[in-house]
Amino acid sequence: MDKYPSSKIKISHTGQFFLLIGLVCFGLLLGGMVSFIMIMVTPGASLQGITDGDPDMASLARWMQIISTFVIFAVPALLFKLIVRPGRDFFRFNNKRPLILWGLAILIALATIPAADLFTWLNQHIPISGGLKTRFEQLEKTYDKQMLFMLQLDSWGGFLKSLILIALLPAIFEELLFRGCLQQVMVSWLKRPFWAILLTSIIFSAVHASYFGFLPRIFIGMILGYVFFYGRNIGLNMIIHFINNGLIITVMFYQNKTTGSMEDALKSQSATWMAYLGLVALIFLFYYFRKVAIHTPPSPASSLEDNLSKPFYS
Repeated sequence: MDKYPSSKIKISHTGQFFLLIGLVCFGLLLGGMVSFIMIMVTPGASLQGITDGDPDMASLARWMQIISTFVIFAVPALLFKLIVRPGRDFFRFNNKRPLILWGLAILIALATIPAADLFTWLNQHIPISGGLKTRFEQLEKTYDKQMLFMLQLDSWGGFLKSLILIALLPAIFEELLFRGCLQQVMVSWLKRPFWAILLTSIIFSAVHASYFGFLPRIFIGMILGYVFFYGRNIGLNMIIHFINNGLIITVMFYQNKTTGSMEDALKSQSATWMAYLGLVALIFLFYYFRKVAIHTPPSPASSLEDNLSKPFYS
């Protein structure tokens, strides 16, 4: 595994983990405070109105989403880098990758979307009590309602704004935190890439607070984790994450234009044959991605060592 730059302040890997958790808690608190202030200084605004989906507060809700996403995910990541790592390329933006890896990342994203539906099906068939199922379904409906409330899919301009709000910014900010910081800490701490990536993926999924999306998000998190582990450029992750989010928005925009309804797009799943085809394609694509990545030395500007030889399951 890569030898990361030494810290300005000597903090153990255990300490780094809890420092990152503390910074995320700080981000949550700060995000809540900023949202509260935004509501208080906006004439006629109220938390109840935003919760109920008042159209007059949709613009405020979008700005709150942008700022809170940045504060909750990006700010802890940037503060962690500032405190712990002096290296300029901690997030590996400077590690130039060949064009073929970027192309493979796009194909991996497209194959991951239908393949993840196999885990959605599995998640739906986990036996739970009727009361819990009803509760989880209500939470999903609340989430869907809030998402539809913030979207602007009645025009091309609104579609582009929605892509930025729901697809692009979360892809950038979440990858900085989960793969850029948490996964690197876990790999260094546990010395076992598989378990580090799995635990990071579980936390990544849990943060989204969706029972019916728990297993598919773990699966997607594993894909993102191994792409970062072998690709060693977080931009590859951001591309995959953006495509995963953006395709949902694109389908919703299309359905709104053709049928006037967007709700079905949130629940739509790939056909079974497409899901299995996506999984098979994903296996071959990742095999090739790993092979190319291992045989591509890091660029000098990245300060990384060319020593990626561990199997993906180690």
